[in-house]
Amino acid sequence: MKVVCNGKVLVKDTDYRVIYKDNQDIGTAEVTIHGIGEYIGNITIRFQIYCGHNNMLHTEGKKATCTEAGKAEYWYCSVCEKYFSDEAGTKETTLADTVLPAIGHQLNKTDSKAATCTEAGNTEYWTCNICGKYFSDEAGTNEIRLADTVIPATGHHYGEYQLTKEATALEEGVRTAYCSCGAYVTVAVPALTPSIKLNVSSLRLRVKQKYTVKVTGLAKGDSVVSWSTGNKKIARVSQKGVVTGKARENTIITIRLASGYTKKIRVYVQKGLVKTTALKISNTRLTLKKGRSYTLRTTVAPVTSQEKVTFKSSNSKVVSVNAKGKIYAKKKGKARITVRSGKKRRVCVVTVK
Repeated sequence: MKVVCNGKVLVKDTDYRVIYKDNQDIGTAEVTIHGIGEYIGNITIRFQIYCGHNNMLHTEGKKATCTEAGKAEYWYCSVCEKYFSDEAGTKETTLADTVLPAIGHQLNKTDSKAATCTEAGNTEYWTCNICGKYFSDEAGTNEIRLADTVIPATGHHYGEYQLTKEATALEEGVRTAYCSCGAYVTVAVPALTPSIKLNVSSLRLRVKQKYTVKVTGLAKGDSVVSWSTGNKKIARVSQKGVVTGKARENTIITIRLASGYTKKIRVYVQKGLVKTTALKISNTRLTLKKGRSYTLRTTVAPVTSQEKVTFKSSNSKVVSVNAKGKIYAKKKGKARITVRSGKKRRVCVVTVK
């Protein structure tokens, strides 16, 4: 401090004393210059004490989130206890002004989706674009996990199996069960067991005699693919099953099916006439009303017998019979119908009422 009076520079504590008031803290202070000796009087001067902001404490900024407030970067002077938005302390602020309010959720809705047999569905939910969290309500108050929204796939529910392809002797069949979504599962139906029935189990033929073997009882889809003989010199067979005796002896005829199954019959070929060894008739006793008829059926063994079956009535006035075994009831009474084939004989007693 330099004190001058009438152009003369005064000497402190000789010409004057200095008295300070409130000059320790920031704010308005006073300084009084009191004259000494020939210098009489006092001069009081008021002045401001300012903070130099040399003790600034820095606080990092923090971004606001959806639910929590953030804060702007600021500095705090520990001397003047003021807040500033710049390090130089030129832009005073308040602590309240540093607060960045929570920004709130920005929610996007995902509509519910029903689960299917193979795909999961989901419940209705909302997703925040900012924090990425999930909520079950539009207000964003009930936080959930994404996994909580998943509705598991229901899986297929199949109905009863239905036959969609019949089995044959050549291939398996299929049974199918359907789901309402169109999916299906299948199970195999085993192929049919091959089978075959012949009208004869063996054949007895005279040389040059022919007989047609009849095939029945084939499983569905099967068929005869070939006929073959063990020895063509003894017996031949056509692909229609016609067997012809060629020479005295016996051999095997083989029938092969498409399924691979085979059936064999033995053929006996002889030089002499094939005779009847057994004879059966459909009835041995019969009662008919006058005017009615009945055909007596016969079975001859072997089927290749060359001895004809004949029919004869003991009283044709009561009962007559034709060459095919058809009986006619003509008037009341009884008669015997004799059936012959070679040396074999059977009798049917017919009563007419």
